[in-house]
Amino acid sequence: MKVRRLGQWHREHGSAGTAGTIVRERIYLSPPDVGAAEEDAVAAAVRSGWVAPLGPEVESFERELAAVTGRRHAVALSSGTSALHLGLLNFGVGAGDVVITASLTFAATANAVVVPGPSTITPPAAVPTAKPSW
Repeated sequence: MKVRRLGQWHREHGSAGTAGTIVRERIYLSPPDVGAAEEDAVAAAVRSGWVAPLGPEVESFERELAAVTGRRHAVALSSGTSALHLGLLNFGVGAGDVVITASLTFAATANAVVVPGPSTITPPAAVPTAKPSW
């Protein structure tokens, strides 16, 4: 990891800072991977007037996804939370049902379970080990 003095970082990036403070270079979990193709696609969407919520690109994606997966239909959603919610509704999960989910997960996992009705969220039981595995 690259460590620099804050004063040096601010001189390099054109902002004021407190000299002598140590700053570590940021390491992104998932850096963006955007190139010319993505830039062209965004520009085409803006020029077409179909930026949100739907349009020909989304409809085309849904048709292609259905064809590739051998299904009659496919639905594109705006988030993973929406996908979890729709999946649970599709399976009829609701009041009184018990849903087993991971104990270490994003909040959307639990939120999608409670939104359809007062379901019970059960994390898997902890497995005792002789020593920590991490």
